[in-house]
Amino acid sequence: SFIELIHAYNVRSQQSVFSKDFLSNKVLLITVIGAITLNVSMCYVPIVAKAFNIIPFIKYAFGGCVAVFV
Repeated sequence: SFIELIHAYNVRSQQSVFSKDFLSNKVLLITVIGAITLNVSMCYVPIVAKAFNIIPFIKYAFGGCVAVFV
């Protein structure tokens, strides 16, 4: 989901996402910050994680995911 947030900046114009001013669009900036906050809170705040029915990664599962994608 973080890649989608970067893509939101990228579709604004023909320039690269790294050559633009991130602070020029205040609404997009607030939306991206809110989305990042929500994503992080879903992983680390127990009440929010329970509301979204998210369980934490165990070490073995994380290692398996890394092994599959490498």
